[in-house]
Amino acid sequence: MTYQIINTKLVSVRVDSHHADGASAEFHGKVFTHTFIPGAFAGKAAFYEPTVTPEYPPGEPRQGIPIEQPQAFAAAGNYPTLLGAL
Repeated sequence: MTYQIINTKLVSVRVDSHHADGASAEFHGKVFTHTFIPGAFAGKAAFYEPTVTPEYPPGEPRQGIPIEQPQAFAAAGNYPTLLGAL
């Protein structure tokens, strides 16, 4: 799967925009159960937001869900590779 960043056009105070992976299941007719939302401020990465919905299957593990990675990051650092929720 290729990571396709799309701007969701959701904007809040101090955050320019929320982005989403256009290849995610929820954009292709499947039930929205979980996703990972990166966001930007002034054109730079500002936050990384894991999201799990009530539709996530009961009993399924909510730890270790892989997060698609971009080909490169603007700055060296530690970036999340797995989504986890309680």
